[in-house]
Amino acid sequence: MTETSTSSQPERPSRRWFVFTSILTAFLLFFAFVSILYWHWLETPEPSSVVVIESGNPALDGMMIRVQGNNLQSPIEVKLDESNKYGARIYLNPGDYTIQIINPDGSVNGISSFVMIANNERRLNLQPPPANQ
Repeated sequence: MTETSTSSQPERPSRRWFVFTSILTAFLLFFAFVSILYWHWLETPEPSSVVVIESGNPALDGMMIRVQGNNLQSPIEVKLDESNKYGARIYLNPGDYTIQIINPDGSVNGISSFVMIANNERRLNLQPPPANQ
């Protein structure tokens, strides 16, 4: 007679459930993170309008442009200098705004109010008028 020996080693739990649970957890985490990114994208307003300040004139070095409006938490200030070629682009949401042009000595050179509508561009040309000859 042949005798079958039985092993006294305990049976290992199946790894199939561990692998299945790990893959399912990874999928659920991926879905959750993508959903959070999508929700954030839906809820974040992106500026659809722009104010373009054109100059290119080195005489305006140090001049400050300040934009204020109800849609802004704080005024946007841009200093004109050589690094931005004496010009700037300011992206805004639709709404009512006031723009101030402030000289380097702090005196206000000009104030203008305007309304921005969606997908609109406004240009502010700071070039001095041509001299009459």
